[in-house]
Amino acid sequence: MLPVDAVLVNISRGDVVDEQALLKQLDTEQMKGAVLDAHSVEPLPSTSVLWEHPKVWITPHISGATKAESAAHVVVENIKRIRKGEVAFPLHVPPCQQGMSQVIHNQVAKV
Repeated sequence: MLPVDAVLVNISRGDVVDEQALLKQLDTEQMKGAVLDAHSVEPLPSTSVLWEHPKVWITPHISGATKAESAAHVVVENIKRIRKGEVAFPLHVPPCQQGMSQVIHNQVAKV
């Protein structure tokens, strides 16, 4: 149990935080606040109550820096893999996005 003045900061994967439990903690004054850079559904839907919650601060999923020179190489290699029917690397598909890898595969294959 966290102290009542605790603020949760999530810069990891969104599916590691139970957002409903978090909201309950915040609404019952059992936590001071939350800073969320990742969410169970990405991007966070415009209808999510997290956007308007007075104790929640949303950041635009920028917790880690991306260097263009290294990212470009990974993107090019992944496009090549997907066109060959291979799995992109590294690829993490959180449980909330199961099934999305095939959608991504189909979109990239059209490029």
